[in-house]
Order: sequence, then C-alpha cells, then structure tokens
Amino acid sequence: MHTTVPVASGLSSSAAIEMATGRLLEALAGATIDAVQLAILGQRAENTFVGVNCGILDQYTSSVGQAGCALLLDARTLESRSAPIAPGIAVVICDTRAKRELTGSEYGARRAACEEGAQRLGAIYPGVVALRDVKPAQLEAVVEKLPADVAKRCRFIVAENERVLQMAEALTEGDQGGDWGVGAGVVCGRTRSV
Repeated sequence: MHTTVPVASGLSSSAAIEMATGRLLEALAGATIDAVQLAILGQRAENTFVGVNCGILDQYTSSVGQAGCALLLDARTLESRSAPIAPGIAVVICDTRAKRELTGSEYGARRAACEEGAQRLGAIYPGVVALRDVKPAQLEAVVEKLPADVAKRCRFIVAENERVLQMAEALTEGDQGGDWGVGAGVVCGRTRSV
C-alpha cells in the first residue's frame, strides 16, 4: 500500500484501509457486502484486534460517504443522510503536523467520562441513554452535580452535537458567514474552508 496521507494525521486512514481491504476481499470472493455491514466489520477490527474503543464514524464515512457531500450519521440507528455541499464552499485539509493517535492517548479516558456522564444524566432524566439525548439547558441545570472532568466532556459533546446540525444546514445552504468549529481542530468560516 502507498499513501500520501501523513501518518497519525487524524484523517481516518486506518478506516479507509479497512474499507478498501473489505472491498478487495468482496471482489476476490465474488460476494456482495452491504456498505453499513462493512463499516461494522471495520469498527469491530479496530475494537477487537487493534484494541481501540472507537466509534463507527470513520469506517461508516469511508464506506457510505459520497463525493461532494457531508454525511450526517445517527450512530445509534446507523441511519444516515448525505448533505450536499453547496457550490462555492471549498473543503480544505491542512497538515498541521500535530500527531493524532487513539491508542495510548487520552481517548479512552475521554470516552469513559462521556459514558459516565450519560449514565449519571440518565439517572436524572428518563430517556437519556447517550449524550445526544441531552439538551444544553438540561445539562446546565445539573452540571454542578457532575465531577469536573465529566462535566467538561459532557459540555463539549452536547455543544458539538448542536454544531454538527448547524454546520450541515450551513454547508447545504452555502452559508459562509458562520465560524464553525469542526472536530480535530479544523475550522471553517468566512475563509470558506472546512
């Protein structure tokens, strides 16, 4: 395999390799693998063989994503919809040289704090299973009852969920006036970059 993607750059290269390998095996076997099932298998490989307790976003996007579109994924149901990126919006990826690794990083601790927050909030608010079920006002009403690190992680995730929905709408409508913070330190806004 050859790539020009910098190692540990946070561009989901391992997920892309998993999906490409799955498609290769599919072609060699003369079989058909559903795109969502392939993503599930890729996530299982990361969780089981690599030992990274990652979610399914990277594999799902590599398997199901379409050119020229953002992808809105409901990780609970594994349903998604494409959000076409309006003409005039440019996607720019910059190599900041900042290394990103999930194994051996604080990823596991951050994820555990989020899971703890969801569990604590679920004890307060019936129907809360994951942080995606929590509205910002609900969190702020009880944030003092959470350990500081859990509160910090919960605030980020609850706000991030709102930003994702706003960004999908802005990309589709061609709104270039926002200052959207998007994961992994990438920013888009008036410079028309994502």
